[in-house]
Amino acid sequence: MTTGSKNSLRGLLAGLFLLCGLGMVQADEEAVAQVFAALAVVPEREVAFVEERIDQMLGVPLQSRGVLRYRAPDYLAREIRQGGQGSYVIEGEMLRVEYAGQQRELPLDSHPALAGLAGLLRAVLAGDRDSLQAHYRLDWRFDADHWQLTLRPREAALSRWLAEARISGQGGNIHLLVIDEAGGDQIRTRLLPHADD
Repeated sequence: MTTGSKNSLRGLLAGLFLLCGLGMVQADEEAVAQVFAALAVVPEREVAFVEERIDQMLGVPLQSRGVLRYRAPDYLAREIRQGGQGSYVIEGEMLRVEYAGQQRELPLDSHPALAGLAGLLRAVLAGDRDSLQAHYRLDWRFDADHWQLTLRPREAALSRWLAEARISGQGGNIHLLVIDEAGGDQIRTRLLPHADD
């Protein structure tokens, strides 16, 4: 798999999540439960994304645009329409990649970091609190009706690549996902409410 396709796969996993900062307060149990419930009642999503990858070596953000799709319980897809090409689909425990007119399928567990991030996104989108708490340390912050969830991996295999992920949203909608890689690079994926925006 090429470096470009690996970065795009990371983008898929990064891809499904307005960063709120000042004024945020520690979450209470009722607010957290309401967010998980709001996420869980949406079994299918299709949103547009705008993503910036900030690579420390290049020093220039790389931008791509496309569509992200989720279908409960375990389907994630990312189609790049600008700033790259290809589609990436995770369904069950299989990863399907279409790039430059060629298709490839491989088991998700052959890439532990990707498997861990896929699990993160599927658990968030399903409102699966138990799964998230089993694999990540969770830190919630709230500001009025906006929320931000910071996740730090418990497993060494994933923490070698992922320093932390920050997911921001409102109710059952996710607005932004920020992935801070252990090596210092960052992926910021902003989600738009409609795939044709």
